[in-house]
Amino acid sequence: MVKILVIGAGAVGLSTAVCMQRSIDGANMTIFAEKFGVDTTSDGAAGIFRPLPPDIPDDMIRPWLAESWKYYDSIASSGEGSIAGVFPVSGYDLYPEKSPIPPAYRDYVYHYRPCTKRELQVQFNNKYKAGFFISTLMVEGRKYLPWLTKQFLGEGGKIQAIKVKSLADIDSSFDVIVNCSGSGSFELVDDKNMYPIQGQLTRVKADWVKHFYYDVENSTYIVPGANNVVLGGTKVVGDASTVANSETREQVFTRCCQLLPSLKEATFLWDWVGIRPGRVINPRVEAGIETINHKRRMVVHNYGHAADGVALSWGTAVQATKLLKQLLNEQTSIVCAKL
Repeated sequence: MVKILVIGAGAVGLSTAVCMQRSIDGANMTIFAEKFGVDTTSDGAAGIFRPLPPDIPDDMIRPWLAESWKYYDSIASSGEGSIAGVFPVSGYDLYPEKSPIPPAYRDYVYHYRPCTKRELQVQFNNKYKAGFFISTLMVEGRKYLPWLTKQFLGEGGKIQAIKVKSLADIDSSFDVIVNCSGSGSFELVDDKNMYPIQGQLTRVKADWVKHFYYDVENSTYIVPGANNVVLGGTKVVGDASTVANSETREQVFTRCCQLLPSLKEATFLWDWVGIRPGRVINPRVEAGIETINHKRRMVVHNYGHAADGVALSWGTAVQATKLLKQLLNEQTSIVCAKL
């Protein structure tokens, strides 16, 4: 038996815990987290599988995309899709100027094609010079996190509401520490590459909205969920405040109405503010031996996904699990060699 502690209960933490639980023989899994469910960034995010991370090398992101898509598609195609909040959705990425290079995720989603001239003329009054029509998957955190938590607990996992302030505070009875603390890694592991990215969005009732719309250059988006529609958004680098601003709400609503005028008839539900875990360099997914309190401990890191935590969470969880299995095998070999 190997005792594994995962720090963090957002999409990345839960995915990593479940993936390790299912893949590592004898894994005894525990999650420590300060925030759960509605208090996590993953809960409030739109959650659409449409990752656009900046500057991640192709050979790094494609395995994450492939594993995440395969996993989410299997849920959507099963009888668990509606319970888990994973279901197909289609819509538009729109650009006021020239069309960009298509992102890597286009090779995994159901459908990805350039908009026709007629679509741009009739639907969007020639406001955009280029766009793409995309069929992908929605992963609603509000349903997905409780569903994934149930999976974890059902397979013997344990969860405790504990804020971990330092890896040095973790009991030595745990054989492996897995850090999925997101923004908390700035303090937890002194990662100065981490920085907060504040995002504010609004939920409205607008049952007639069936497609998603992204004005990519203006960071404006409209994403229909199962019970409401997400209007966004903002991307304020360096701001860690979680207080909603009414003026920001009006600005976002105005931009969304310019994109889809019928939203003027929408009913306001609530505002939400979340802090995305930005990182100056790529997300940190690695495993190794670290010296903590003068003792060598096996530590895995999986954090720094910025705005793509939900979309990439299962893919990075798979990689983190593979790295841990390699590390465990290496340590076993060392012990056997000494014997």
